[in-house]
Amino acid sequence: MKLAVLLTTSVLALAQTGPSNGSISGVVRDAAGGAPLENVVVSTYVNATWVNGTILTSKDTRQITNPTDRQGRYSLKDLPPGEYNVNARPDHGFFGEWRMVTLAPGQELTLDFAVQSPGTISGRVIDDNKEPVPNMTVYLVTREYFQGALRYFMKGAAQTDDRGNYSIGGVLAGSPYLIMTQKRVQKLAAISEEPADIKLRRRAVASTFYPNSLSAEGGAPITLRSGERREGVDIRVQRTPSYCVEGATAPAADVGITEDQPSAGMSSTSGFFVMSPTAQTAEDGKFRFCGLHPGLYRVAARHISRESHAPAQFGATVFAITDEDVRGLKATLAPGMTLKGEFAWDGAAPEKPLEASATLSLSHLYSAPYMGEQLSARGDVPSEFTLKDVPLDEYAVRPFINSPGVYVKDVTYGGLSVLHTPLRLGSAIGDAGVKVTLARDGGGAAVTVTEDNKPVGDAHAYIFPADAQTEAELQERIVSGSLDQNGNYQTGLLLAPGKYYAIALRKPVDPSPESIGKLLRARIKAKEVEIAAGQATQVNLEPVSIE
Repeated sequence: MKLAVLLTTSVLALAQTGPSNGSISGVVRDAAGGAPLENVVVSTYVNATWVNGTILTSKDTRQITNPTDRQGRYSLKDLPPGEYNVNARPDHGFFGEWRMVTLAPGQELTLDFAVQSPGTISGRVIDDNKEPVPNMTVYLVTREYFQGALRYFMKGAAQTDDRGNYSIGGVLAGSPYLIMTQKRVQKLAAISEEPADIKLRRRAVASTFYPNSLSAEGGAPITLRSGERREGVDIRVQRTPSYCVEGATAPAADVGITEDQPSAGMSSTSGFFVMSPTAQTAEDGKFRFCGLHPGLYRVAARHISRESHAPAQFGATVFAITDEDVRGLKATLAPGMTLKGEFAWDGAAPEKPLEASATLSLSHLYSAPYMGEQLSARGDVPSEFTLKDVPLDEYAVRPFINSPGVYVKDVTYGGLSVLHTPLRLGSAIGDAGVKVTLARDGGGAAVTVTEDNKPVGDAHAYIFPADAQTEAELQERIVSGSLDQNGNYQTGLLLAPGKYYAIALRKPVDPSPESIGKLLRARIKAKEVEIAAGQATQVNLEPVSIE
């Protein structure tokens, strides 16, 4: 009798615990040959929300990971019901493949991946006499649309050995890369001892793109297949006359020089940062850097605060080397400025205040964040905020709000929009501030993709405004996401009302001009959609190809 009571009590307790947890498991295979892949890290987040590729975490958020075994199998267990963004990242890879799934109570979901295994590019750096050039840095370089312009970014690096050999691993398959070699100085002197006469100087080693071009436009792009090891990518460096730049900044300032393009720093896909050497100026503040080949350069100087370790003063300038030395360059230091801003509604504020807060973050375009910097603000709408001691640099602006029906309509600095272009702090007249304008008439799209009346789960949905006329504008304004196993994707009510194009693709689109150009031209294959305020418009699609 007691046993029956205990059993009944246990059943009631189980019934009161709510929906039972489930699991996601499957096999990860190579996209090229189909072979199972070992040591692929499969992961997801519990108690997290994904909004257009951005993860929103809380104190209850936790990550679950499981590497694949020799048969390519993985298993993520004890998952509460809900939406999950599952990532399969190959060993030595960085991004991997993402899949969105919806897990029902108690469901044991099977989710297989076909991933592009990272590859390797190797070769030698040689001179005109085919002699090896040691101690050269070799970079992976991409062309990406970012902040309204086509830019070149470093994505990986390797060093040549005594025989001029290099090898770069972790190269993403399917993406075009330029390979560039550059002579990086390990230690920078404030005053170079190179002779004043150009004819007496050692010739400079120019930054050279594979196979032997002085410009990125003349470089030959390389695209790897899944897991490919591309050998024999030899770069023949070119030498030019050695030029100098002479100038002045503040006394005892840390000053350095880098080539303007390609650049380290933030991009559309990720950040790759390179610590450039700096030298400290003497009491006269003068500097003289030599060994420069023709091209665009950026000189940056700063005083670092001992208390915050952030720049107390900062200054940067861009200049060109053509066929002679540059003299009289000024890198004027200025203290960080106080940047005032506001979160404001477009039009009248709602009668009932929304329980939501907005966030604005600034990211340096050409350097890593400095320790101690405070470059983000958060507040209610409407409200004012203040960022103190912000260096006079160039920034990418990242506004965000997570509230149904609310979206960022614009961000302005000194009255000019900086939502999709760099914010050049100090470029506005007077005591200019930042204004983040938010609108409450957001709409969205509920996308369902089928083929032969069956849901398509291994595809991607792309939605972009019909008035996006250029490739750079399209990249900045596109909204995209992976379909779940039922072929569904929802944008949330984060889009401005108006006309859009919607399209479903088997292969994801990257920010390169090759991919974005194809997508812009594929508007004739896309479906025109009218996004209405306050509702998610149903969009039914079939996957198409834009190759």
